[in-house]
Amino acid sequence: KIGNDFAYSTDVSKISPKGFEILKGIKMWVLGVGTKEHKDPKEHYPHLSLSDALDWIEKVKPQRAVITHMGGKLDYKQLQSLLPSYIKPAYDGMEFDV
Repeated sequence: KIGNDFAYSTDVSKISPKGFEILKGIKMWVLGVGTKEHKDPKEHYPHLSLSDALDWIEKVKPQRAVITHMGGKLDYKQLQSLLPSYIKPAYDGMEFDV
């Protein structure tokens, strides 16, 4: 997290309750998302599932969010049409201001 403007959370599958409190109100959050839905909470995965990422985004309530590390199984155009306007799927060469 950099001030209240930006947080970058990739290669993460768990955040403590205190971590969520620290992230609340962030303006821009880049969050890594894998391609699998994870059902067993005891198993470790290096990335969040899309549904878990959306739950986290709802909990933190950033002004904007970008999901990255999506792999080839998540379709960019489909995600664009499904996600709320404040959540964008990342793409190669993407730039944004914070």
